[in-house]
Amino acid sequence: MKQLLSGQNIIKSYGVGEEKHRVLNGVSVTIGSGEFVSIMGPSGSGKSTLLYALSGMDGIDGGEVSFEGRKLSGLSDDALSDLRRSRMGFVFQQPALLKNLNLLDNIMLPQMRDRRRNVRQLNQKARDLMEQMGIGNLAERDITQASGGQLQRAGICRALMSEPEIVFGDEPTGALNTKTAKEIMELFTKINRDGIAILLVTHDPNIAARTERVLFLCDGEIVDECRLSKFTKWDFDNRVGEITKRMQKIGI
Repeated sequence: MKQLLSGQNIIKSYGVGEEKHRVLNGVSVTIGSGEFVSIMGPSGSGKSTLLYALSGMDGIDGGEVSFEGRKLSGLSDDALSDLRRSRMGFVFQQPALLKNLNLLDNIMLPQMRDRRRNVRQLNQKARDLMEQMGIGNLAERDITQASGGQLQRAGICRALMSEPEIVFGDEPTGALNTKTAKEIMELFTKINRDGIAILLVTHDPNIAARTERVLFLCDGEIVDECRLSKFTKWDFDNRVGEITKRMQKIGI
């Protein structure tokens, strides 16, 4: 498997002076092309911090992060922004959508910054993605008139507009009910089967069970790892059981 993303000896701290707190303590991790990986750990363990560090959304105090062999530390702010916009997708627990735009325009907006793009092509691509995500009939809907699941589907569409190599998800199902969370994870599984790598943070073993590799983070360090086969619904209970056992072992 080709290496897509790597972090070596990542150190990240917050605060200053006596209040300075190290959140990531020399974390090393690699993500392969097309891999489906989740990060689990207790609150405050550094899960989201690690995700933001690997995506270049947040700087680090030590170590190195590389994307396809390119060190992020060697990129200018503009080059790093271009890399994130063109090669990475992001899905958050609460989709950051603008209230004065409808769903379609919110999906298109990040890619509109590149003036070389054809607006008509962007419009059609966004509509095609909305169809694939099951919200094709909601293009003109105001975000205040959409459910949480519909907004998250729109967030996934937005993440896929650039045809990214990897999608980062920070608790993408955390604000959803069980049924909707399952539907969203089925979409992530489909996306991954299309060859896009996914790295997501979750506290739910039912979500992590749908990934291929689970990293367990505790006190800023990776303390365990669980490798799973490609997800099939037939072995779901066994996968959840294995992850839960690992969680209990490390006290999550």
